[in-house]
Amino acid sequence: MLGSTKFIYTDCKVFLLPFLIPLAMAYIFKAFSVKGPFDTTVTLSIQGTYVDTSFNSFQPLPSLKFPIVLNQCSVGQIYDKSSAICSSCSSTTFSLADPFKAQTCESCLDNAICLGGSIMYPAEGYWRINEASENFIRCPQSKSCLYF
Repeated sequence: MLGSTKFIYTDCKVFLLPFLIPLAMAYIFKAFSVKGPFDTTVTLSIQGTYVDTSFNSFQPLPSLKFPIVLNQCSVGQIYDKSSAICSSCSSTTFSLADPFKAQTCESCLDNAICLGGSIMYPAEGYWRINEASENFIRCPQSKSCLYF
């Protein structure tokens, strides 16, 4: 299936410390995203040059390469067909459905605490049979169900 996982990096800093260059250089990326087919690896390659003042010429810096794996969407995410991006459900919402079939993230249930994605816990006085269940049941005795 063609699509992508969206990676957004904010305030990502790459420091280049070339061996014989007295000054360190910093490149700051405020944000960028990577798109590509699922289950593939793409390589982010950063290349640059510096001015060698002794020869008054540009010299290449060592290339930096970062592999980025584009995973399938997972439970707790929604796949947007129009943008081909998987987006995680935000806090106070959740999704336990197949990310390719779910249309939107659902609002957190009254008897649950949602941390975003597929992560939700029973509220105090409730329990559920497993992590894949949306059915939170009131505890028959409050001491039997410990708050997460």
